[in-house]
Amino acid sequence: MKNRSRGIGQGTRPGIVEALGAVGELLAAEGETVRIVVVGGAALILRGVVSRLTEDVDIIAVVRSPEQGAPARMETPDPLPAPLLRAAARVARDFNLAGDWMNSAVGAQWKTGCLRVLRSACAGCNSGGWAWVWLTGWISFS
Repeated sequence: MKNRSRGIGQGTRPGIVEALGAVGELLAAEGETVRIVVVGGAALILRGVVSRLTEDVDIIAVVRSPEQGAPARMETPDPLPAPLLRAAARVARDFNLAGDWMNSAVGAQWKTGCLRVLRSACAGCNSGGWAWVWLTGWISFS
């Protein structure tokens, strides 16, 4: 993969899509599939809600593959799947991004127990067959 000057460091929608696409290419090359739930600035940018800058992709959950006939289940992202970590590290190097450009720091929210509503607040979008990136929507706690 060649070194590119555009990337999530610029915080634009095309930069985020390009970086996630590169992660997807690497996962596909390994025959891996990963499903993540993204929140924060990257989710808002990808949904077209805001056009501000962001420097990271916050992963709040991993969607585990269902057993035969069972629904998929969201779980804490810690630890992130090893294939995803390898791909994110390679993209960080190739795109000149911070090593933690894709991280699960917000995953600590699982400990609060308030994320039960997360499942109904997500909209999935397929990122080229390699993975599903789920984006949170607006959540009303009233």
